[in-house]
Amino acid sequence: MHDERKAAQGSVHEKHSSPRGHCFPGSLRLKQRADYRTVFDKNKQFSNRYFRVLVHGEPNRTGPRLGIVVSRRVSKKSVERNRIKRQIRECFRVHQHHLIDRDLVIIAHRDCESAPNSELRNRLIKLFKQLEN
Repeated sequence: MHDERKAAQGSVHEKHSSPRGHCFPGSLRLKQRADYRTVFDKNKQFSNRYFRVLVHGEPNRTGPRLGIVVSRRVSKKSVERNRIKRQIRECFRVHQHHLIDRDLVIIAHRDCESAPNSELRNRLIKLFKQLEN
């Protein structure tokens, strides 16, 4: 009986885990100020109504890495800023295998605050496709 409970608990956790290879570990994040500075200094830019993507010119060995900038100018409410960051992270997590191996910084614009999640994701996907070309 005790083993049955463990088996049932294991299956619950397996349902909620992300598919293999679609995770967002710390190695794919820009964490240090110097990494951000490098991307801000040497970049190629792509933008639309909601986002600007800065791409560092030199390839990485570790795969694409993501940095996110959502300032208080975008929204004074931290709930909204966090929602935007969650959408960016999730879209990157799902599409990371199709991106070029470079450092990216995604900067949110003010229009993001009023945009629905689906629109934010769609616009990010379009920007990711521009990066491939």
